Amino acid sequence: MWPRLVFKMLAVAGVADLEVRAQHQARGEAPVQAKGTLKVASLNLQGFDQDGSRLKAIAAQVVAELGGPNGTPDVFVLQEAMALGDSSTAHRLADELRALGVLYHVTFKERKNREGDYPEGLAILSKRPIPAEDIRSLDLSSPTREEIGGARWWPRVALSADFEVPGLGRVRVVNTHHESNAAGIETRRRQVGEVQDWIAKQQAERPAQITVLGGDFNPDVSALDFRRREFSGLTQPAQQGHLRFIDANREGGTWKDPERGAFTQRLDYVFVNEVPGVQHRGERLIHLQKNGKDLTDHLLLVQDFAWY
Repeated sequence: MWPRLVFKMLAVAGVADLEVRAQHQARGEAPVQAKGTLKVASLNLQGFDQDGSRLKAIAAQVVAELGGPNGTPDVFVLQEAMALGDSSTAHRLADELRALGVLYHVTFKERKNREGDYPEGLAILSKRPIPAEDIRSLDLSSPTREEIGGARWWPRVALSADFEVPGLGRVRVVNTHHESNAAGIETRRRQVGEVQDWIAKQQAERPAQITVLGGDFNPDVSALDFRRREFSGLTQPAQQGHLRFIDANREGGTWKDPERGAFTQRLDYVFVNEVPGVQHRGERLIHLQKNGKDLTDHLLLVQDFAWY
């Protein structure tokens, strides 16, 4: 029996998914069964874990909240995973999940600052094997970051990994962590553009049937329409060859404002590119806690997709 856990959850059926079912119901046809599903989770791990207890608690709550090992995400995109010698906090989280019956393959990209004393990185955890030749990274470094932090700045980076899904083909997952508000909206817009260029180049070289883009985008949160404009290059691409992404993300906050003591700001997103037959089915936001204490300052974001 799983322990009783406190969580915050938002689950909604994707509008497009409901429309598909409604159309068949109106024609008197049997409900269409999805050919396959893809569950993607994004989480900022926020720092080191000295004794492993925090990652153990995160793994236990993820498995419990999502209905056991079979309900866990197919893919995690993790930000602020810390390098630990030849390992990382992402590898340790995968170890804890394996102990609970869920096997993940880990891809990790470290990004040290100039002084080399902040070995933070991005990671992708996938239930399906990821060939080494299908792992790529993109430097998103910003001069603004150096101006803000001096020699102690650390570079931003994006990480991508491809894997094959039976009945669908190649799936590409891209994980990114963009600049904070201190760097300004123009810096993040540039980073969105660079990621789009990079994805388009990969798509031209090795086409993927589905591309998922997720991570901690650190968007400006002063107003919804202002925040959305930062993503205009994703949802309304202006350049030929750029993929058009669907923004099915809800409006609930995912980052805890320390001054307000509440999850008021939406920093974390998962997008999927517009592909015929691919539908968004729902979102969950899970508050990771142990004994009333936050395990990270971000909620776990889980997005559900299906193809018909």
